[in-house]
Amino acid sequence: SPVGAAMRIAYCVAVAVWSSVYLETWKRRQAELAYTWDVKAFEQLDTPRPEFLHAYVSGPWSNRAGRGAMRYEKGFYTRGKSRHWRFVPHTDATERLVMDGRKRAQVSCVGWQLLLLVFAGMIVGTIAILAFRMLMTLSAKYLDDTLFNQESAPYVGALLTTLWVTAMNGVYTHLATKITELENHRTQNEYEDALVSKIFVFQFANSYSALLYIAFLKTLGLSPFNAFGVTDTRGDLIEDMCGLPGTSSQPWAATTADCADDCDYVFIQTDCMRELRIQVFFQTVIRPLYELPLQVLSPRLLRTLNRYRYKRNSRLHEAAVRRKMERGPKIVHRARGSSETSPGSCEMAAADGSGAERRTTHANRRSSENGGGGSCTSTRDSLPRSVGATSSAEIASNVQHFNAQRRDLVGEIERQIAATPFRGTFHEYNAKVVQYGFVALFSVSFPLSALAAFVTNFFELRVDAHKLSYEMRRPRYEGAENIGAWQQWMALLSWVAVLVNVLIIAYTSHDLRDQIIFRVLASDECETTADEILWTQRARVEGTNISYLSNCIENYHVCYSNIGGVDWLPAYEYLYPNDTFTFPYLDDGLCDPSSELYNLEQCTMCNYRQSETEFYLTAFVVAFEHLLVLFKLFFTSIVPSTPYRILEAEARRAFTE
Repeated sequence: SPVGAAMRIAYCVAVAVWSSVYLETWKRRQAELAYTWDVKAFEQLDTPRPEFLHAYVSGPWSNRAGRGAMRYEKGFYTRGKSRHWRFVPHTDATERLVMDGRKRAQVSCVGWQLLLLVFAGMIVGTIAILAFRMLMTLSAKYLDDTLFNQESAPYVGALLTTLWVTAMNGVYTHLATKITELENHRTQNEYEDALVSKIFVFQFANSYSALLYIAFLKTLGLSPFNAFGVTDTRGDLIEDMCGLPGTSSQPWAATTADCADDCDYVFIQTDCMRELRIQVFFQTVIRPLYELPLQVLSPRLLRTLNRYRYKRNSRLHEAAVRRKMERGPKIVHRARGSSETSPGSCEMAAADGSGAERRTTHANRRSSENGGGGSCTSTRDSLPRSVGATSSAEIASNVQHFNAQRRDLVGEIERQIAATPFRGTFHEYNAKVVQYGFVALFSVSFPLSALAAFVTNFFELRVDAHKLSYEMRRPRYEGAENIGAWQQWMALLSWVAVLVNVLIIAYTSHDLRDQIIFRVLASDECETTADEILWTQRARVEGTNISYLSNCIENYHVCYSNIGGVDWLPAYEYLYPNDTFTFPYLDDGLCDPSSELYNLEQCTMCNYRQSETEFYLTAFVVAFEHLLVLFKLFFTSIVPSTPYRILEAEARRAFTE
């Protein structure tokens, strides 16, 4: 309806406004946080990463490894207006640890080749899934399949794409992290910027490529693979298309006339909003359903496995020490000048006979002369007494309390050692930026994705709190002035979202064309004529006698109809018996000399109307996109990135200092 088309345009405007307000609000919020926690100039601190310092003594770049890529050199680090530090040699400066830039460049060169190889594998896998979805939709081979058929093709394809995206994100992120660690960046900001630059381009292509293909390439019929040479019943290469299989409520889609319950129906072409909506639904709703539990279960399983390994190694070590002590000589160790005799010496003395008894008596006498109370006559006398303990029951209670505290401490230490170490906030930021892209770019096809993102973030906040508190090793404090390179990537997504949303409204969905553009170009009233030559096929079947020369909305719809997709162009009459999908009425009917629907005059008129419609759609895209861009520029210019109260507080601090 026209109201639905207008609401979709309004939602596009709302997304553009929201993305701008969100980014500017976050800039102001992080300025407040930076001032509150006194990290305004945190990035100016010349603080090397612990991993960078450790690499000098251990690792592939240490002198022990024979490479010697790291060395101490007199000089200082400077960064100017850049976020990256640059070493400047100077003879009067102190010695600083330096990483050889050529070695780092070699690692980057080889690493990018490996990453491009994984990127190519991701593209091949995505194309294979899209091709399989197209074969399920259009190939006659899958028409009678119970699992892979026309009805399940969008859901099976969306599920496979979602699982593939998750798997490739994990593989690529792990490889990019290893390469970035091998590059051995000096500061934490340089390390994160290098990692973000490697991962985000891949994440963008991996997460959004299938959606962009459905929204634009599939909509325009620009199939890049044409089902790998698979042809239709007419010998033409199959081109990917969107639509729905015909049902019993659409008898004109049946391949045979007057069939009973056992009918074969063709695939009816429509716009791609339904398939785009299904894909966005799987990415924003189904994907968090298995990723959130994995975020809790993975650290817990690793912690359980590490604790089992730790206890097993401890038992093996204790058994080895016990066997070594049993094989070794029995020697009594006593510190020089000690006034107490250990319980072990008493036991060994009692078992050693008369000589040991004389030694024990001599030791007791010497201990008494020194003022000590050590004696082997009673093992109870050798137990440590707690302050204020006057009876054996109190001593036993204190010992039990001490042992309980010791067990708790040892258990906490073992739990921390066995837990997975916290690797920073990169993965959390990465997930949020990708989610922001889904909402900003494609939520116009599935508006509930914004609500799904809100619910997902609500639960993920609790999941992360539980994970950091109980499942992972206690994290080390890491300060930051802002979110770094993520801010630039989110701003880029915000600008790309403007064009993507406008193109989805104009081309992916047919609502704007059918409900608004047609009403601008034509009128509701159609002119009739008695001349049968001027009748349209629809007018001839329905008996309305409408002339194709009449500039009315119905004639515009006629030019965009499909053979087998409407009741006045039944499939069983105008399609081959083996055809499995509909064909455009203009290309395969009016303009095809071999078709019984061929009409050159109507073909020319429909080509003109389609060209006129495309011109207005293009004009809408250009005008609407420019209006949104101007609004974003205006809003960005009038909203300061730092609140005035923070600027005043910083000015007062600078004046008083």
